[in-house]
Amino acid sequence: MNWYIKCWKQFYDFESRARRSEFWWFVLLNFPFVIAVAVLDHIFGTGHALTYLFIFLNLIPALAVSARRLHDIGRPAWWILVTFVPILGSLYLIYLFFLPGEEEANRWGRNPKEG
Repeated sequence: MNWYIKCWKQFYDFESRARRSEFWWFVLLNFPFVIAVAVLDHIFGTGHALTYLFIFLNLIPALAVSARRLHDIGRPAWWILVTFVPILGSLYLIYLFFLPGEEEANRWGRNPKEG
């Protein structure tokens, strides 16, 4: 849960680096939250309004942690745009998110594993 909260606290940070665990915990913890919000939509009869609102509010933190994750592997955040290539672009981006970060410091800062 600490990684999830960290992503929300750093929603404005598109410049540093993020470890794999930070990124993947944010992604994995969003699934049960989206499901819970969808259930609330159903209970309150609001259509999908709450779900869309939740996804919209998560957009900036998700983009920020994605950019930081790409920085950790030495790629610029512009690589997020590869998702505009149908299917293969998204699959390639997921592959990039699984790669280990660079051990040494790069132009986005030092290795986040070093503390």
